[in-house]
Amino acid sequence: MSSYVICRSLFLLCLISSVLFHTGQSQNDLSGSGAETKPVKEKEQIRTEEKPVKEKKVRLVGSLYGNPWEGRLEVLHKGKWGTVCDDGWDMAISNVVCRWLGYIGAQNYIFDSYFGQGRGDIWLDNVRCYGNETSLWKCRHNPVGENDCTHREDVGIRCEKKTLEEQKAYRRKQRLRKMKVRLTSSSTLMPASDGFLEVYARNRWRAICSDDWDITDSKVVCGMLGFPDAVPIGDTGKRQHKRKSIMLTNVGCSGKESVFGDCPMDDLKDWKSCTSKSSVQIKCKRGDLVLDAEEPMKFMRQKVNTVVEENEITPPPPEAFKSNKVEFGIQNEQPVKSRPLPWIRLRGGGNFGEGRVEVKYRGKWGTVCSKGWDKVSANVVCRQLGFGSAKELVTDGGYGQGIGPIWLNKVSCKGDEKDILDCNHGSWNASRDCTHTNDAGVKCHVPDIGVKDKVQVIGGTELSPNQGRVLIEIDNTWGTICSEGWDLFDAAVLCRQMGMGFARYALERSVHFGAPRLDILITDVQCDGSERMLQECSYRKLSVNETCPRNHRAGVVCGEYLPDILLDIHRLEESVYLQDFPEYMLQCAAEENCLSSVPASFGSRRLLRFSSAIMNRGTAAFRPFLDRYNWIWHACHVHFHSMEVFTHYDIVNHKGERVAEGHKASFCLEDVYCDSGATPYFSCEGQQGISPNCVDLYANNIDCQWIDITGVKPDSYLLRIDTNPDVLVAESDYSNNEILCQLYYNGFQVVVGGCRYVADDDNY
Repeated sequence: MSSYVICRSLFLLCLISSVLFHTGQSQNDLSGSGAETKPVKEKEQIRTEEKPVKEKKVRLVGSLYGNPWEGRLEVLHKGKWGTVCDDGWDMAISNVVCRWLGYIGAQNYIFDSYFGQGRGDIWLDNVRCYGNETSLWKCRHNPVGENDCTHREDVGIRCEKKTLEEQKAYRRKQRLRKMKVRLTSSSTLMPASDGFLEVYARNRWRAICSDDWDITDSKVVCGMLGFPDAVPIGDTGKRQHKRKSIMLTNVGCSGKESVFGDCPMDDLKDWKSCTSKSSVQIKCKRGDLVLDAEEPMKFMRQKVNTVVEENEITPPPPEAFKSNKVEFGIQNEQPVKSRPLPWIRLRGGGNFGEGRVEVKYRGKWGTVCSKGWDKVSANVVCRQLGFGSAKELVTDGGYGQGIGPIWLNKVSCKGDEKDILDCNHGSWNASRDCTHTNDAGVKCHVPDIGVKDKVQVIGGTELSPNQGRVLIEIDNTWGTICSEGWDLFDAAVLCRQMGMGFARYALERSVHFGAPRLDILITDVQCDGSERMLQECSYRKLSVNETCPRNHRAGVVCGEYLPDILLDIHRLEESVYLQDFPEYMLQCAAEENCLSSVPASFGSRRLLRFSSAIMNRGTAAFRPFLDRYNWIWHACHVHFHSMEVFTHYDIVNHKGERVAEGHKASFCLEDVYCDSGATPYFSCEGQQGISPNCVDLYANNIDCQWIDITGVKPDSYLLRIDTNPDVLVAESDYSNNEILCQLYYNGFQVVVGGCRYVADDDNY
């Protein structure tokens, strides 16, 4: 090659370099960052050191608070620390430095020696990075030590506090938390409760090395699968299960974990590193929810069929009439020195194993404060109830607010307790900073018992998948249900079976979900709410010669939120009194059938008056069954009835016979008063209903707020009050709609007390 060509090539190269420097090409063009930068001083050729010497290091110094993630940037060169000039500095360079130091990135950078001026050399100037370099030395910069800066231009950096190792550990933990588990065995029991443990990772099911595995580890896995405990398992002789797929070892669960991925464990690079050369096998206690349980789990009955026994009716103490008060039943119990038999339940949940936690103490049900409520304590509750570990905490009255005392607060469990009362907690009913807005709830891990596959809800839309026509499998045949007798109790069992929450509507006709293409299999379905699936309810198979009314195919609308109304017992007991009232002044009440058929005594009727305070403790508003255009007008009282029978009253003798009765229509459902934090919405003049955590009051001085006891003989009785008796409006809990009270009438005075919700009976 001639000297002319060489000289011309060198000239062009120099010319191109000069253009790049003097045409104003910005640092952002090199780094790809849009951050504001300090102008680069145009003096030196920038170069890149592709192979930095090993002794070159970096540090941040001068933080006012000694924080390791911020300070003046210094680099080590030939055994001496020096600073870096801030000319042309931007976020891309800052990120390179912070990642080099082991942090996830930079928060910002600061000009003009914010962290103090350094001493000695200024090693680097005019640094330019793309942002993906692994060290500052791989970025372009002036020759080391060549600069036109002073220490007033030393750059400072503030990195993110989280390190790359912490981020890596966090991501691994999140990946493990989401890891699915299963048991594989030759057993035909469903769901499987024993066998080899497998985890789903890296797109396949893998085994776990049994090194250091113990019963505590098995307990955590069983809890995640919905089983209450683990059972010791002997040597089965089977070890070589998916040996080459083993990926985890040295599992060390403490027993407090709710999911297996929370346990500490090590990754196994190669299955040959598994010392035992065997896979984990476990066996779980099956519990009572599974279909093959010897004593199947029963849920709270919703359909109340109270049978009055003779020993239920007891006279009050002699002093009752003197003090005009009565205390009998559980209210007259003496303080118990020894701890009573514990009772615990979940209320307000629509699916298996979820709800508000309630504890029974000294005959009364109360709630648990959610302040300090954690997964460890919730695990104890779930296992005590026969479920697995806690899947999710629900705090602050998420399942509706309870009533009565808040028995427990500051609950602190270690995780190995068999009973929540074995855990540390504050004094009984002694919480001063908790209200029912803080009621604790839990969603437990439950086993997949296979009931969801035995029914279907079809015809819903993508936006409303929880509604449609009901299909059921009977004797391996799929078909529809005749809706004769189909009600909200039946629909509630179906929605829970499907995992769809509560039943909002039990539809008698489902033609709008499409034409039925399957035969009708059953009719007259009757559930009481305690069943795990519709197949456990009472029903009758449709005979060959039997027909179902046209288009009567059962349908359902399920939902997550419903009201829950119940009577305020204390307001009832304190408002009772007798009144003799002239019959001629009760014409409107007579038109509404609020009077007894027994003839009046000397033109007067004896009325047992009391107030009804109806509380809504659910998670949705209680609204009338009919829209306002279909309400019934009553001219005598000059108002509409939104529900003809809102509450039913009975007085029952020791034989279970009704001796007097009454009822109350809802002519005005409204929010008379509300708990703190709840806002009244409904009123008589506008929309009618009862908002969550609000109360509608029917005072004892209004028409029909009584039972006409004219002609009733003096004796001991039971007062029975049932709200929403015809179950026309869907609720999350119907079992608390009925209350029973002891009533004693001596012919001149009446005493009512010992009131209780029927569902609170021990044998309910």
